[in-house]
Amino acid sequence: MDLCRHMVGNHPRIIISDIENRTGTVRTVETLTRLKKSFPATDFILLAGTDLAFQLHRWHRWKELGRLTRIVFIGR
Repeated sequence: MDLCRHMVGNHPRIIISDIENRTGTVRTVETLTRLKKSFPATDFILLAGTDLAFQLHRWHRWKELGRLTRIVFIGR
């Protein structure tokens, strides 16, 4: 989290959070569903490394993720 904070700086539209630790969610789709319920006016974007793009079809309820938010893959 410290590295993320360092990378983002004080950007007013990006929040670094440990929500999975606080809510007990373990799957991305569960976390995103909870976030969208808590912040319905927020446009979430899931950022993931390009190495995960080839594994997306193995993620739990991966098709639902695509309906919940945009997914952007970035090089690491």
